[in-house]
Amino acid sequence: MKKTFAVILTVLLTAVLAISALAAESSFTVLTDAENEFVYKNDGTWDAGDSRVGDGTQSIIYAFSLSEGDTWAYVEFPICNQFKIEAAKDNPDDSASYTVAAEKQPTEQERADGLPFWGTAPFEAPTKVDLSDFCLDNSSGKIYVKVSDAAPENGWGPKIYNTSPVVFSHGSEKDIPGVQTFTAGTPDETAFIYNNDGTWVDSNNRICDNGTTVTYVFSLVENANFAQLEINIHNQYKIEVAVDDPDNADSYTVVEQLKIPDTADLEAEPWWGAGDDYVLHTIDLSDYCSTGRIYVKIGDVTPDTGWGGKIEGEVRFTSKIADGTEAQTSEPSEVQSFTAASAEENRFIYLNDRTWVDSGNRICDNDTSVTYVFDLAENADFAQLEIYIHNQYKIEVAVDDPDDADSYTVVEQLEIPDDADLEAEPWWGASEDYSLHVIDLSDYCSTGTIYVKIGDVTPDTGWGGKIEGEVRFISKAAEQAAEADPVEPTSAPVEEPAPVEEPAPVDEPTPGGEEPIPAVDEPAPAAQEPAPSAETPAEPETSPNTFDFGVIAAVSAMISLAGFAAAKKR
Repeated sequence: MKKTFAVILTVLLTAVLAISALAAESSFTVLTDAENEFVYKNDGTWDAGDSRVGDGTQSIIYAFSLSEGDTWAYVEFPICNQFKIEAAKDNPDDSASYTVAAEKQPTEQERADGLPFWGTAPFEAPTKVDLSDFCLDNSSGKIYVKVSDAAPENGWGPKIYNTSPVVFSHGSEKDIPGVQTFTAGTPDETAFIYNNDGTWVDSNNRICDNGTTVTYVFSLVENANFAQLEINIHNQYKIEVAVDDPDNADSYTVVEQLKIPDTADLEAEPWWGAGDDYVLHTIDLSDYCSTGRIYVKIGDVTPDTGWGGKIEGEVRFTSKIADGTEAQTSEPSEVQSFTAASAEENRFIYLNDRTWVDSGNRICDNDTSVTYVFDLAENADFAQLEIYIHNQYKIEVAVDDPDDADSYTVVEQLEIPDDADLEAEPWWGASEDYSLHVIDLSDYCSTGTIYVKIGDVTPDTGWGGKIEGEVRFISKAAEQAAEADPVEPTSAPVEEPAPVEEPAPVDEPTPGGEEPIPAVDEPAPAAQEPAPSAETPAEPETSPNTFDFGVIAAVSAMISLAGFAAAKKR
């Protein structure tokens, strides 16, 4: 009995160590109790109602915990004004231990022009700071991050807003996906922005005009020596790349730009190059795989004339091993899971076509859709999707060419009613289908990858698919299929009251400042919350404080087994 218990305990400990090695994320919102768990020292910063502010010599130090084997780490701050972000891996009380990781302060010219309020533009996108260098030779297991005033003599110090969370993510090279994607101008883009220097979003396109630039950061899979960027960009753009020192303009090399015309041509036609180049640009970045990270800066090739770079649609970054096979971070798990509308969901989103988050649920309304991508376990010929979804949903599946709508096959949808029934009750099907849907996808195991697109079965009426709670994808060899029993999500959704008839409908806005989605006959009734606007973005869910639920489960199991053994002994 003792030997059996020792074996089980060893297995559980191994599982705990394996779980702790996975990429992890923790977050908090300033001025909440959750923030207190990360504050190492607060030297005078204060509550300004909508933000935490520090002026002059005031500062705050946060302590973030690493996992064993971590090789990369990032922190994102919803911050503006004249800030300085420093980091240290030990001796947090010694100012000499800190190195500046990011800084925004007035230029000499701005100081000479007398702009004491410089830098106080409204917060637009989080500042993402690369802390990977502080993972190396780190004996403390922590990274200390100090936020202070970059120009203490003039006030206007750092302002960390409470409208978005501070997010700390960390892990090893083995956690990095071979394909990383986002859609320009959407919340998914934020995680990849290293620095946004004045660019803005217009109709879901990112505009890099005049002297403004946006810098993205991509992490490569372990041992990758092939990298490729696919981007839909036009107008007078310039794309530059760096592998280190991303705040130094001299670190960048131009890899592609729209050819600059002769001065005479440019004078006669200052909008030269605008709107003429809509093709998808595929750029080989394999020569830049030396450090494990690639910084891509995009701006205006002729900053004095306007008509700068315009990024639209999906941006796709791929890193692979030399033989051309996409480098796998590890063998795909038999069970892959995430919670809808959480940070972990992003790793499985292949394309988010204007869906949005409302109260922790992902809404696929009107003609919007979200496409997830799942990798099958080795030799899998059994696959199964478990999902909590209701309203008027449609689930489609493809195994290749995921950008072609004709590649998809409908595997489940809420039955479409007769037109008469739908006309009388446009919210038909809403809030009536809360059960866990278990969908057999074994017929789609041919390529090793399955794409699952979820949308609205009646896009003209609103009340589209609503995904909530845990989503699980299981892939196994056929003889193991019997073990794939559905597991109820950690928290079952609460049943909503039946919707009531609403007054005359209006067009429903979409998230991120997009144009409203026109409804053909009757838009989504107001019973379903509209997408958050750009002015009041929905606050993302905070994730557990670097603590994986798997660890909790494993430790709980260990305690239970220990109690069982003790009882047997008595």
